[in-house]
Amino acid sequence: MKDQHKKIAGYRDLNADEIAMMNIVKALEAKFNRMIDDLRANETVDQRNVALAATAGEDAFMRAVRSIAQPTRIVGDLAGLTPVEAVIEPGEGMIRYVGTKAVNAKPMTRGDYNALRGWHVPADENPADAGYLVEYADGQRPNVEGFEGYVSWSPADVFERAYR
Repeated sequence: MKDQHKKIAGYRDLNADEIAMMNIVKALEAKFNRMIDDLRANETVDQRNVALAATAGEDAFMRAVRSIAQPTRIVGDLAGLTPVEAVIEPGEGMIRYVGTKAVNAKPMTRGDYNALRGWHVPADENPADAGYLVEYADGQRPNVEGFEGYVSWSPADVFERAYR
């Protein structure tokens, strides 16, 4: 669709320099994602840290894109704004949350997430840390048996700032 960004509330036209910067960020993100895919395919590396690196990378690239695009906050009447369409419906006990991506999530401690993944919590991390089990609902390939989308964990404060 031509000029689709004009149909998204809070977005603006970018100038040529901003478009060039955005394309550089997106190219670097694609290279990063290929590296993460290679690490995920390698059974000899620590998959927990690969998952954490993937999540941190997603956050870093999203923030770089937002630093360029500078979307504005929507205030006033929200009528007419269409919610994000998701591919995967929430599983038992999960509620759909929407941020920059559509996700299914439920509260889960760091310790419970590590247990789900079959990992041990490192000594320098607190298993009682509040957070969320996050399942991406946009069709990414599953990485945990019993889920239909890619699963990760997010600290509560990070999740609650990004999703509603």
